[in-house]
Amino acid sequence: MALAHAVLLFGLVGENEILAGFGAGLVALALPRPRLSLALSLGALAAVLLLAGLVSFAGLDRKAMRSTPLAELITYDVRHGHQTFRPKTRASFTLPYGDLAAMRGRDLGGGERTVEFATDSRGLRNDAEYTDQPWLLVGDSFVVASATDQAHTLSRFLATEHGLAAYNIAAVGGDLADYRTWLRDFLAEHPGIAARAVVFFFEGNDFGPVRDPESTTPAWRLRLKRYMNLYRFQPLGKLCTVLAGRLRAADRSDPVQDATAGGRPIHFLGRYVEVASRPAFPNPGEFRDMLAALRPHLAAAVFIPTKYRVYAPLLDQPPGDLPDAQRDYLSRVCADFSLPLLDLTPALRTAAARALARGEFVYWPDDTHWNAAGIRAAADALAPFLSGLPGTGR
Repeated sequence: MALAHAVLLFGLVGENEILAGFGAGLVALALPRPRLSLALSLGALAAVLLLAGLVSFAGLDRKAMRSTPLAELITYDVRHGHQTFRPKTRASFTLPYGDLAAMRGRDLGGGERTVEFATDSRGLRNDAEYTDQPWLLVGDSFVVASATDQAHTLSRFLATEHGLAAYNIAAVGGDLADYRTWLRDFLAEHPGIAARAVVFFFEGNDFGPVRDPESTTPAWRLRLKRYMNLYRFQPLGKLCTVLAGRLRAADRSDPVQDATAGGRPIHFLGRYVEVASRPAFPNPGEFRDMLAALRPHLAAAVFIPTKYRVYAPLLDQPPGDLPDAQRDYLSRVCADFSLPLLDLTPALRTAAARALARGEFVYWPDDTHWNAAGIRAAADALAPFLSGLPGTGR
């Protein structure tokens, strides 16, 4: 156990390695001098604990994440089994640049931005606790608005500019299987509520092969993974994860693609460019089954395009018409389940063209996420769509 936890604290290993470490500890304890083996194992654990304490005391994890200070607020909810933010937090921090600049490792000229960030008791980015808001917004970092100020979240725009009260059920990362779990857990804690859920699908990373871990993974392995994640989100685990990611990135090609729109530099994540450009959605996995499980709780679905799809026709060297593989697949599945679908691409393209004429963008130029102008455009399209759903009134 001591050896296994000494390894766990670094936050870099998987279930198999932990089981191997535990097995090695049992073998060591069975040797002719088990007391010596036990002393060495406990000594190793004590040394790692001391290192973890030093990392936390010196704030080395925060210094390593200086380009993405939001990561300092990310924690792990072991009860629900997913990452979230520190509960009941009011924080203000400066993002020196966007996530694409962080991936490349240098400033791309996007400029600093100050972010006010607030969470409720569940660790969700909301202005206040859930108080019977009629709309539940389910999704990932686009619903969180992770690169944008609290005053410019989608739920805030819906409330202040359209009179629609909404509550965010969203975290950084996740896919359709996570959305199902997050919404199911929330509804279990609030039985009988009349709120209607809207699930948001980001084209860039919500259309991979979805897998249902609850049906394909043994329960003991799920519990072990949750326990391991407690250590991954501790200061030493975060530090090692950041450093390991930078080492891996140094061995890969540049993940960022550069372009210009209206003569202004704009940058895209290469992986998202590939997703937007692929002619077919090749491996949906259990996407349909996951959406079917969510359908009884959903009022609608929303498609969020990648920045590349929004700006492709506005680039100084446009790539031509892009296929609509992900949107078309989602449209077919939603039609099969009689689930209303809103595609935000037209609204964001219109807003992007108008903003570009003023020398502005609706996505951060050095980030994969939309900025306040893009979120406002999404809210302006979403509000009448929600108000027009069957059984909905202003």
